[in-house]
Amino acid sequence: LKLYYTKEVGDTNDYRDLAMMIDTLNLTPEAQFPSMIQRLFDISTVINWLAVNSITQMGDTYRTNYYLYRDTTKTTSQWHILPWDYDLSLGRDGRGNIPYPNSLLNDYFSYTYSVCTGPSNVLKDRILANPVTKEMLRVRIKNILDSVFIEERMNNKIDSLSSIIAPYI
Repeated sequence: LKLYYTKEVGDTNDYRDLAMMIDTLNLTPEAQFPSMIQRLFDISTVINWLAVNSITQMGDTYRTNYYLYRDTTKTTSQWHILPWDYDLSLGRDGRGNIPYPNSLLNDYFSYTYSVCTGPSNVLKDRILANPVTKEMLRVRIKNILDSVFIEERMNNKIDSLSSIIAPYI
């Protein structure tokens, strides 16, 4: 574990809590997975991470670019996902070898990934494989698309950013 995870808090040689979390994630039977994942993780951080990755077409964050955090002073001591580094999002890391009309350089500059595309990650894969947790993700994605990524809200943000850069153009 020390080879793949840099522990930054607490005893930097004690990986028992991480090992236990990984074992629980890997070994819990499918029928018990939804209840286990909600006890083990702050599920909103996991679902938000997967939803935002799907919406922004970010497939780069499943092996790196997130922190696992657990506040052991709290009674639940749930794990949290803290994502970072979204600079290769919104299709920017799209593959250039995909032929027209599905390439990045198509008529509408539209590129799509399947939901949660990217490297395999046990947490992601198990959530997608379980009907209960997959539905939680579907509902969250729909909610974000219906309330955050809407034309009015995006146009206002684009206009505000445009006014910032206009003097430099």
